[in-house]
Amino acid sequence: MRTRSRPGRARALAVALLPLLAAACTERSITSPDESGAPGQGSPTVEITLRADSMAMWHDTTFSGFDVPGTVPFLVGAKTDSLESRPLMRFGSIPDSLLLDSMNFVADSFQDAQLRLVYDTTGLQVPAGGATFRAYALSAPFDSLQATWQQASDGRAWGTPGGDLGPLLAVLQMKPPGTDTIVNDTIAGKSKLPADSLLQAWRKTGGGDGIVVVPSTPGTRVRFIRFVLATHFRAVSKDTTMTEYQYLQATTTSFIYDPPQPALQASEMRLGGVPSSRGYFEFVPPDSAGGYGLRGAQISRAELVLHPLPAPAAPFALDRAVTAGLTGLGADFLKDGPKTPIVSLSTASAFVIYPDSLARGTSLVLDVTRVLRAWASTPADSTPAPLRMGLRLLPDGQALGYWSFGSGEAALKSQPELRLFITPPVPFTAP
Repeated sequence: MRTRSRPGRARALAVALLPLLAAACTERSITSPDESGAPGQGSPTVEITLRADSMAMWHDTTFSGFDVPGTVPFLVGAKTDSLESRPLMRFGSIPDSLLLDSMNFVADSFQDAQLRLVYDTTGLQVPAGGATFRAYALSAPFDSLQATWQQASDGRAWGTPGGDLGPLLAVLQMKPPGTDTIVNDTIAGKSKLPADSLLQAWRKTGGGDGIVVVPSTPGTRVRFIRFVLATHFRAVSKDTTMTEYQYLQATTTSFIYDPPQPALQASEMRLGGVPSSRGYFEFVPPDSAGGYGLRGAQISRAELVLHPLPAPAAPFALDRAVTAGLTGLGADFLKDGPKTPIVSLSTASAFVIYPDSLARGTSLVLDVTRVLRAWASTPADSTPAPLRMGLRLLPDGQALGYWSFGSGEAALKSQPELRLFITPPVPFTAP
């Protein structure tokens, strides 16, 4: 049996539905979603800045001594109003024989000797009339890792601060920059003492007590990068005699300077210098801040901001651009100290620090996004481990000068800050 709807009843139903459809059309279209009610709306990305003193935990410190004058790739010779510095060296390996054309020759006697100092041609301070350096034999030995302006080694002071000067070995003259048609990077001076007796004695004693180079002209500051002893000697093999030249690099080097670096303050995290310093820190952000939950939030970007303190007093203000890096720390530096193992941060890369920028007060901004994302993803009911990092030069010992950044104990405006750009967690509730 076929059934059919009644026309009168259908018309009545249509008339009843029209007001409902009209009302719905005044709110929104049936085919257009209501974006204001979609999950995620009402949770914009916000910026939150946390000072060190507002963290759930913040510790920092500076460790010094990673590189000392005896291990850095330069030696400072200076005589200025703010710095006096003298290179030290020892030629501890003077061969008594050499192999030439498969024949063994004995270094029978030394006819002359010349001390050659190679210097960095950038950043020179040389008076208009040039500079004079005098090299003396030391009358007391030095320890390259422990020597300072006051002491020759740990627990043993110089007879006179700045080194115990013995006989004058050589006088070296440096011309002011720009006076040579060809750029020169070496100064040299012949031995003022009999070369044969001097070098024979050094050969027997492993370089003797060493040499100290004393800048004699006020207004001089030079970075030396290599010391060479050029010798002219008589070589003998059976019935064959010849004269040969030999160039020997110093086997031990260091430099001593006055005044020493200022003592570290609790309000600073120091970076660079000689001895080299690194800033270590650990922190735990709060679970929430500014009314927003941080644990569980989406971290768009996280930045650790370090604020530079005023430049150190001369001569220790960083005077050249240096390369630095952010590293992870593999243990608690408060327990392990300077020997805390370094681990890599997967997103960390080297960057350049410009002293002119620091002098203007420009903050150092370090990207720690991945580290903070890992922290934010930990379960809300867990206790996250402290985030441990270190700031260091790459490599240490690039320059005599350093710069300091505010620590957690600095004035509020100088304290480290954590800057977060986050999207707070979004609740998904059933309608």
